Amino acid sequence: MSIKFTIRMNRTKDPKVEIYRIEETTIQQKKIRKNIMLGRLSDLSDESIKEFSIKNQLSDYEIFMLENYAAQLNFNISELNNPLKSFHRDILYTSESYQKALFKLWKIAKEHNIDFCPVDIMQKTLILKAKSVERKLNSIKNQPINILESIGINIAKPEEEEANKRVRITCRKLFRFLLNTKNSEQKIAKDFNEIAKAYGKKEVLKSHYVQDLATNIRKLPFWYNTVAIDLLVKYQVNPAEHLTVETIVENWLRLRKDSLSENEAMQQLKKTFHFGKEKETLLHSAIHREYEKGLAIDNN
Repeated sequence: MSIKFTIRMNRTKDPKVEIYRIEETTIQQKKIRKNIMLGRLSDLSDESIKEFSIKNQLSDYEIFMLENYAAQLNFNISELNNPLKSFHRDILYTSESYQKALFKLWKIAKEHNIDFCPVDIMQKTLILKAKSVERKLNSIKNQPINILESIGINIAKPEEEEANKRVRITCRKLFRFLLNTKNSEQKIAKDFNEIAKAYGKKEVLKSHYVQDLATNIRKLPFWYNTVAIDLLVKYQVNPAEHLTVETIVENWLRLRKDSLSENEAMQQLKKTFHFGKEKETLLHSAIHREYEKGLAIDNN
């Protein structure tokens, strides 16, 4: 037996995946296919798939198909931030013997708790190669071509992605500190936008996002951290009491490196964040490291 899938849209509710079992019968030497609906899934987590498989007594091959289909959808949702309704169907043609071999490999791997989902591997391998090609083209053309970036795919190398994640975690911490000042979300957003405007940035922060940024890790321009630090200082809160010297230097300098010398940055950082003599060596090293990176690129 085999199964097939359909994404069912609804104007008032979230889309769901409908799952059908395809049964073939022969009547008067004619093969007749019948689609029997097994149910709907709105959650494609491993737990939901396992529960659905047990409830509907799916065969091993049907579970194999369901896991691979879910992997495609989950990849697009998590990696590309695409909702179910925006998906475009793509068909991959492979030989029957190759498909059977992959299924046998999946089945044995599952018995030994080894993760092996062919479609998931193909999707992730493809995107890694696509990122690599775009980075090479950026280098050849000496400017970003923004193909993958334009649809929200970060092409940074793994080590760069780790650094980016660290900056975004810092953003969440900074907004938590801002909420702890007991100022209203409306005031925080208003003051944030005023500082951003002084840097030549547009007024982008809405008051209802303040709590969200204090709770979740979001992909935001890195200059949010600079503005958030400036705002904490305005509220007479010293973020250096909660963050490392390196974190303060990296984020405070982000929009200032092109207008301050290393010595000027050193003096202003000491004065603004009250760094004592015991932190001078660490502070000097952190500042020098940031200037070695070159002038800030603030559109990340």
